[in-house]
Amino acid sequence: MPDAPGTDLRVWFERSVSPLLEDLVDPRIMRLGPGTDSDRYAGIEDARGVVAGIFPYGPEQFDRAPELAVVARTGIGVDTVDVAAATERGVYVCNAPDGPTISTAEHTIALMLAASKYLASGQRRLRDGEDDLYTRHEAVQLAGRTLGLVGYGRIARRVRRTAEALDMEVIAFDPYATDADTELAPTLYDLALRSDIISVHAPLTEDTRNLLDTEFFDAARPGVIV
Repeated sequence: MPDAPGTDLRVWFERSVSPLLEDLVDPRIMRLGPGTDSDRYAGIEDARGVVAGIFPYGPEQFDRAPELAVVARTGIGVDTVDVAAATERGVYVCNAPDGPTISTAEHTIALMLAASKYLASGQRRLRDGEDDLYTRHEAVQLAGRTLGLVGYGRIARRVRRTAEALDMEVIAFDPYATDADTELAPTLYDLALRSDIISVHAPLTEDTRNLLDTEFFDAARPGVIV
């Protein structure tokens, strides 16, 4: 990014740096941002680098920061960045594919348990003082159920290991998986037909946009959790 080591390290941060991560930020960096409520990109004008999260970055943002050299995403996807517009302006785009693997896999399991056990609605009824919780309880036992993974990369493989510890059967669909250590469904619709719970781990690209279409849900089991 800089012209010489230790110089011109002007980096705009989309979010404030957590106090737990302060020691990881090079002290030579001149921090810019984050933005304000009225202008979430405030301060980006002088940036040479951007540490990006969930905001979109396209021609408007790149033109606003004429000295910008690199946009670094804190996660795996780059769907929030207009890569073509960045390339046209000589801006490099990179990501951190290994960064969120463990936390995302754990969050996937947390969501799967919350949905199958109806935690949100159960908590709400408990707080409202309902006394018929057992009769209305509709939680699903996961042991013996089939989890279908759409995409089988690092995150999905970690989800698979945890799901198997819960005695779930696991299948996956990924036309690019060459070293799968679980059963691969021949088609996406075969996975939909066989799965009680479906977890999507495919990156958002033009090829995967609207991947779960009407035909997919028509093929899925009634009551499937996605």
